[in-house]
Amino acid sequence: KFTSVRFGNVLGSRGSVVPLLFDQLINQEPLTITDLEMTRFFMSIKEAVLLTIKAGFYAEGEEIYILKMKALKLSDLVVGLKEYSKQKQVKEPVVQIIGIRQGEKLFEELALDSELKNMYENEEMYVISPTPPDTTLFKKSYLSDYRSDKVNLINQKEVLQIIKDIDRT
Repeated sequence: KFTSVRFGNVLGSRGSVVPLLFDQLINQEPLTITDLEMTRFFMSIKEAVLLTIKAGFYAEGEEIYILKMKALKLSDLVVGLKEYSKQKQVKEPVVQIIGIRQGEKLFEELALDSELKNMYENEEMYVISPTPPDTTLFKKSYLSDYRSDKVNLINQKEVLQIIKDIDRT
């Protein structure tokens, strides 16, 4: 059986923007931000692992599993980092807007328009499947898109917790 998962940004993984910005904060370097309005989906390492295991359990073949995630707006991350700098008595960071790279979007899309007609869901995930999955596990989804600028955002309390968790690693 062949199936796949689509991840958002995995917190604490190599290349994640949050540890990068945290290191810049601790080293008292400017926070290099592409655009304050940019949003991205985020998931924990634990959520990524569980999604992969559950996708393997549910797999019939040819599906794509996507976790239902909140998104993070970079401006909210900057506010959280500034608040954290006050708590840690570190100099408040300077923000340097570096602009988005060619081809980069202000938001992330985890389901294409052409896939939405084959999308199903349960409480924790979406599945894109060429054939309807087990209806006791998944119901038809009527989502019009799955974009990081159109879902619930991670709130400031959650942002601070994410930063604190990175500080422990």
